[in-house]
Amino acid sequence: MVQFLKKLILVIPLLLASSAGAEEARARFDMHLFGLSLGEITMQRQVEDAAYHAEARFATTGAAGVLARLFFDISASGTLEGSQPRAALYSEKMDTGRRQTDTQVAFAPDDPRLDPMSALYAGLGDRPLEQGCDIDMEVFDGERTHRLTIAPREASGDVLVCTGSYTRVAGYPTWQIRWHPGYDFTVTYKAIGELLIAQTAQTNSYLGPIRLDRRQP
Repeated sequence: MVQFLKKLILVIPLLLASSAGAEEARARFDMHLFGLSLGEITMQRQVEDAAYHAEARFATTGAAGVLARLFFDISASGTLEGSQPRAALYSEKMDTGRRQTDTQVAFAPDDPRLDPMSALYAGLGDRPLEQGCDIDMEVFDGERTHRLTIAPREASGDVLVCTGSYTRVAGYPTWQIRWHPGYDFTVTYKAIGELLIAQTAQTNSYLGPIRLDRRQP
């Protein structure tokens, strides 16, 4: 569950703050399981000219923190080609209680895949309104490959609801892919100015329904 949460359900956009060719943004999010607080996510991003660096951290809080000290710390850097990132370096530190990782992945310039953090940056951060929420890409974490897809489901006023999937492609035993091919999720965006801003994200895990709510500034 935590692997998926760190790679996908960090679906909270970063508010843009521009200055002289540079951007820096920060955001905080609350994660809930069955409506109860599970933990807190913090994200930050810096962009300067064609280079970017993004980070995300999660740690359990409250009663969840007493029961299990789960955490992840991921970051990515690369270059922008238009509005789309080209991954260069990805790193993660994670402890799920069952599995621990301390990984760095370097991407070749011609590798079309994105790392998990850059995939969030490309498709699930603040998006130009005219781009909508459509996305279809492969995501590689150094060991496993997933396919991330998002498409619009319904729109009402300034609210856009999109559905997506995060599907296992490679790096798992065949039986495991057949047993559990991946996760489906829903993201609700709001149009603010010329941007689509994600407000909530929801998915089901083996523990129950997970919901991510953007913390208002």
